[in-house]
Amino acid sequence: MTGPTILADHYVVLSEVPVRVGGMSKVHCCTDSRSGKKVAFKIIEGHQLTDRVEREIFERELNASLLRHKNIALILDSGIDEDSGHPYLVYDWVDSDLRKSGQGFARERPDDFLDKIGIPILDALVYAHLREVVHRDLKPSNILMDGVGVPILTDFGI
Repeated sequence: MTGPTILADHYVVLSEVPVRVGGMSKVHCCTDSRSGKKVAFKIIEGHQLTDRVEREIFERELNASLLRHKNIALILDSGIDEDSGHPYLVYDWVDSDLRKSGQGFARERPDDFLDKIGIPILDALVYAHLREVVHRDLKPSNILMDGVGVPILTDFGI
């Protein structure tokens, strides 16, 4: 019997939570053994990416780590995974995204959607752009929804 999977020395993979797979990365739900906090451990490892492209995506996401805005995901940690050699980023874990939680918005008025989602995300984009950080992949799966309905923009890598 094998023990739990541990990433970057102290992130314990929660095997009961499915891995989120994108075109350029995999996101594991983990517990940070140092803080006890539930985190998203994102490994940039698209099957068609070259090392140079991986590094560029990683650098773009790290640029976003300089941003401090309530509607932009905060990077908690980053580095190069010793086992795979792929870059990784760590964020707070958020269970849902706009794609998954969007069904509830279909019943709301357009002004409600604008107030709850549109304006906060536009504000985050303006904030980022004024700091010369561009989000190139705005889509529902890159807008996370926290437990109280606050939209959080993530994935600045493309």
